[in-house]
Amino acid sequence: MECVVVKNVWRYYVNCFLKQIFLL
Repeated sequence: MECVVVKNVWRYYVNCFLKQIFLL
C-alpha cells in the first residue's frame, strides 16, 4: 500500500493506518 508522504512523520503513519482501516 502506498501512502502519501507528509511533512510530519507521525501524520504519515496515522494516514497509512487510517487508510488501511477504511480499505478494510
